[in-house]
Amino acid sequence: MPLGSIPEPEDEADAQTRDVYALFGLAYYMSQVLEHTLVNLITLAQLTRPHTVPAGVTTQDELWSRAFKLTLGNLVRQLPTDFYDTSVVASKLSAAVDTRNDLAHRFFRERAESFLTARGRAAMVVYLEDAREQFSEAETMLTTIYRFHGRKVGIAEEAIQREYERVKHEAGTDI
Repeated sequence: MPLGSIPEPEDEADAQTRDVYALFGLAYYMSQVLEHTLVNLITLAQLTRPHTVPAGVTTQDELWSRAFKLTLGNLVRQLPTDFYDTSVVASKLSAAVDTRNDLAHRFFRERAESFLTARGRAAMVVYLEDAREQFSEAETMLTTIYRFHGRKVGIAEEAIQREYERVKHEAGTDI
């Protein structure tokens, strides 16, 4: 079998197992998208409030570099509370941190027996689909907040889209 190829499932159990692994990857990927959005939002907050920039930091890249070293929970704690005005944001982010930590530290260990049955794997699939959706909703909410604050300091939606298209072009992507 060539490197990177995934064998066709031999039966329904194999198909379910493949789906669990694939959905785990997708859910965890979405947690990282959420982390990246938090980093962007925290960096924007720091750039618009010079008094919050750590001593010795002089560039946006340095702010990003520091923020990317933080865990999701620490990123949430770094987010200025006056950048959003509802407890819904705090609640969704707290739940996202809990779910992400479950995925990272306990998901397969705590579901080892469930993984052995069709019903257990089906429950894992549902959990992973819900986790992906939870991360996606939280990320969309933060993107809206980022765009709101970005517009206030002159970051136009068109500029964001141009940068996205530039990155896609440089990567040679077909999406």
